[in-house]
Amino acid sequence: MNDMAELGVYVMVSASPDNDAYYGKYRYSTITKKLSCSGKVSSGDGAKTVDQTETCYPALLLEYGKKIIQNFAQYDNTLGVVVANEIMQADLTAASCVKAYVADLKNWMTVNGKKIRILPLAYAAADSSNDEVSNADDYHVMKVQGLLCGDKMTNGMMSESIDIYLINEYRWCPDSTFAEAYQRYIDMAQGIPIVVAFGEYGCKTSSATPRDWGMVPYMYQEPSKTKEFTAVWSGGLAYSYGEAKLAKDSLFPMFTGGSTDFLSTPSSKATTDYTNLKAMFAKYSGYTDDAEWTDSTKCSWKPTVETKTQSTNKLATKYGWIVSSCSASNLKIASTDSWTCSSREGVVCTDDGDTCDVALSKAVGTTQEDICGTYEVTSGGGTCETTSDCGGNGQCKESNGTMSCSCLSCYTGTDCSVKDISTCATLSSSDTAPQKIFVGIGVFLGVMAVVFIALGVAAAKKKAETDRLAQQVKAGGNTQTTAASL
Repeated sequence: MNDMAELGVYVMVSASPDNDAYYGKYRYSTITKKLSCSGKVSSGDGAKTVDQTETCYPALLLEYGKKIIQNFAQYDNTLGVVVANEIMQADLTAASCVKAYVADLKNWMTVNGKKIRILPLAYAAADSSNDEVSNADDYHVMKVQGLLCGDKMTNGMMSESIDIYLINEYRWCPDSTFAEAYQRYIDMAQGIPIVVAFGEYGCKTSSATPRDWGMVPYMYQEPSKTKEFTAVWSGGLAYSYGEAKLAKDSLFPMFTGGSTDFLSTPSSKATTDYTNLKAMFAKYSGYTDDAEWTDSTKCSWKPTVETKTQSTNKLATKYGWIVSSCSASNLKIASTDSWTCSSREGVVCTDDGDTCDVALSKAVGTTQEDICGTYEVTSGGGTCETTSDCGGNGQCKESNGTMSCSCLSCYTGTDCSVKDISTCATLSSSDTAPQKIFVGIGVFLGVMAVVFIALGVAAAKKKAETDRLAQQVKAGGNTQTTAASL
């Protein structure tokens, strides 16, 4: 990372482990496309698969994501974190798990803002459609709406949602034109409130024909030279660097001569694809667009959305990009689709019954407080429909016409899902703590004194009646009548 920083290279790191022995206990703890948040599946013979049968969001995944952030937040050239890749390629079965994973990571970073930098989170989407939504552009809009639903932007950042939506783009192939490949992207994404970019680009259809990267001039110049493409889109990642994790006959490596094993010999022989891309980058270097924030506004500023949602984008025009309710019917393809899933914060994730929290004992690199000068940990405030949306540790209350989470003591985060012991000790560290404690004890003792006096009076009355009854028995009186009067 330090070597890349010296070269001016920024990195998008993945927070989704692969099914490979390299990842150890995390190899099966990834978001699975065909599982829902609470569903259960079995293999053909009825035997369940390891760690992937109960849910598309295993609790162990949250520990992995936190550790990735902990390890890479120390580097200032970490651009962001990709939480998942092409999970919703065919349908929305696992959509709620992607959204919940993002929310859990966002809340954890937010609570630890004095010790860590809040890294932008991204989702990488396949440029696909399906039987129910035949237009890939409409499907992208639906996925963005679902990933942002029920949230709000605070101080220039989404509180619990993705900050970047990436599309793995292969529309611009050899001999393509801007009108054929990219005009639809502009029409689809105008007015979007978050960053949108390409997670992959560089279509190739034949090994005999090198890529000429004809899309590059439209991706890295000022908007006036790109038909306004760069007023909406923020570049992308050319695919692919080497042969690791690819088939031997893959058309995409820009470097060859290495192993398909990502832990073995790296690819180092440059192809014509690479030299062509390098030449295009040299000719069309990225333009600069200085932000308008100041020292006092850099942590509350957000860029103005220069474009407006087009009328051809019917879904965003009708419902907006940030839909207030995640249960809205327009966010579903199948009736069983859902965008809500319970937090995995504090959930048991080991065979020993332990949770998998990642505690930060000290600051990790540049912190959010370092950037902003001051930082206040958010407690509650996340949008909600019911109390169940508040992590089980808060209440959904109405304030100023909107419903938001209010956290119980010892819990924090926008959805009250993160346990924070330090908030439990707030009283003891207060200058007025002794006064408050003794006043509380005094009130308690006063109440208990009244209770004991009342009990004493009642006991005295009972004793008097009992003594009178005993005297009547000794005198041979009517015990039945006397007892009935008690």
